[in-house]
Amino acid sequence: HSFTYDHVYGGDVGQDSSLLYEDCVSPLVDGLFAGYNATVFAYGQTGSGKTYTMGSAFPQMCAVEEQGV
Repeated sequence: HSFTYDHVYGGDVGQDSSLLYEDCVSPLVDGLFAGYNATVFAYGQTGSGKTYTMGSAFPQMCAVEEQGV
């Protein structure tokens, strides 16, 4: 099988998720307001921080500036 990706980020992105947001998520949010559908799919190893990065941690668990996408 072959797969096509718009962007692939390695482990060196680390905590600087702003690069990931600007490259991948921001254009999708703009599209939402233009009437399009969008999906952000996070794939990775268990415990790698997908849920935290996507911002679905409970608000009382972290400060606003520590919340993800």
